[in-house]
Amino acid sequence: MLVRTARINDARQIAEVHVDSWRAAYRGIVPDSLLDGLSVEAWTERWQERLSVAGDTINLVLALGESLIGLATAGPARDLDCDSRQTQEVYALYLRSEYWGRGNGKELYLAAEDQMRRSGAVDAVLWVLRDNLRARRFYEAQGFTLDQSCPEQNHDGVPSLVEVRYRKVFLNTSSPAG
Repeated sequence: MLVRTARINDARQIAEVHVDSWRAAYRGIVPDSLLDGLSVEAWTERWQERLSVAGDTINLVLALGESLIGLATAGPARDLDCDSRQTQEVYALYLRSEYWGRGNGKELYLAAEDQMRRSGAVDAVLWVLRDNLRARRFYEAQGFTLDQSCPEQNHDGVPSLVEVRYRKVFLNTSSPAG
């Protein structure tokens, strides 16, 4: 397996991972109508747009030969109480469900963390659905703790989808690459 920077021609496979992962991870948490309405085509367009813009975002994929099985994306924290020069946010970490529990998610996350650290970040935050216990256990195993300073929030304004924020302080942060 190889972790590498995502390329624009990866957009279709990234969209497939994204949609498949959502459907597997969020079934029973997110309304079925939302999950069933997810479109690989629409997500392909979104990923093409995201990958065509140069910026501060980290976009990594986990490849098994020519097949992509995971994606991680991170960048400057978007929350107003975070200093975006020092705090990175994990925007997404998705893996095809058949690869869960094999250490692949950890490998992908650690590669993203390494890049966050090299960007000069001293900590990272992420938002996760409160009821997504599998993801919460995963992030806690990576050293994230529930951020008590930040209240829960509704995901995309949907009252039944409550997110909680996690934070991880990076110890022995390396200096920015340069």
